[in-house]
Amino acid sequence: RLAIGQVSMGRDAAALIAHLETEPEVSAFLIDAVLKSLSSPARRLAELLSVFRQPVNLHDETLIENANQLLGKRFKLGQAIAEMQQRQLIDQPVTALLHPLIRDHIYTSLNANMAQRRALHNLAGEWLANDPDQFLQSAYHLGRADDLQSAVDLLIDQSGALIKRGETEMGVLVIDELIGRVRRQKKAQELLRPLLTVRGDLLADTPRVAEAEENYREALKLTRQPAVRAHIALRLAGSLIARNHASEALGLCDEIAPDLSEKSHLLLSAQLAVKYAQAHLTLSHLDATQLAADRSLALAEQLHQEMPREAASIEAQARQVLGILFSLRGQAREATRELQRAIVAAREADLKYIEYRCQLNLGIVCYQQGDWKNALEYYQAALLG
Repeated sequence: RLAIGQVSMGRDAAALIAHLETEPEVSAFLIDAVLKSLSSPARRLAELLSVFRQPVNLHDETLIENANQLLGKRFKLGQAIAEMQQRQLIDQPVTALLHPLIRDHIYTSLNANMAQRRALHNLAGEWLANDPDQFLQSAYHLGRADDLQSAVDLLIDQSGALIKRGETEMGVLVIDELIGRVRRQKKAQELLRPLLTVRGDLLADTPRVAEAEENYREALKLTRQPAVRAHIALRLAGSLIARNHASEALGLCDEIAPDLSEKSHLLLSAQLAVKYAQAHLTLSHLDATQLAADRSLALAEQLHQEMPREAASIEAQARQVLGILFSLRGQAREATRELQRAIVAAREADLKYIEYRCQLNLGIVCYQQGDWKNALEYYQAALLG
């Protein structure tokens, strides 16, 4: 009613609604008529809900146990839920969510007690960590609870899932907030490198690839450990190859190669060989391409027993390179064989993008041979993927 009254006085309606929480009349109404009259248990429940950015199941046993432990024995959850429903602050307890205006006011009030706010975020982060679909929200809360190590570990473990689910933009927002916190805390500077690396991974296959490469380069400057540097450099090299900067990628590979031995760094050596093959193929160094691809397959074979998924990943990439190489040489039978093997390995490693790319390459091979029927089937499969 207050808002409608303001609009009727000639104010811009859209601007008023967009910034309603900053209106002093509305703020005073919300605080005086709703929040100040809440009982202590209801107020504490409202404070808990204010840290969440999605509906909360207040009947979840783990959440109840953690809330009681944090808020004390005097906290009566059932009483608090009933009061908040009566005041229409929440609807169903299984999907409890505060109105944004109420939530923002309560959350802002927690600035006066930062320890309590961090504790509430920690509760939220630990609870959401049990749900595999909520790890990004969990990392957000753990970051706001200043448990930066746990937040970073969670994002490192799940960065691949973010990419598969198409949540890279949301992931970058959470990472950017964590990076800001890490830069402000000197004791947490060692977390900057993994955060920059994960940010690069999320952006590498997006229109923001230039940012990804900047992140990788900054991360490289933050470590002298050979294996860690190789891990980052290989990601940067892959991005450079994709953007047709293969000569720079080769230089990067040459820089890290002396520090890697097949005996102590077998996986990294195999991944490095794949990058050499991809870079040489981009530059049309066909003989060098085959040598590097064959070497990566030999190393992958050594990995297969102990690290089957990683070995399959390397095999898929190497055989894709060989398939394209044989296609360029006009060896259609050999190209088809390698690309089909690459698809099998890609499925074993769950590398969808390689599987579909190889189907596209098979379509090209069939098209060049005049096999229109199979070409069309491969193109349709690749397009669907």
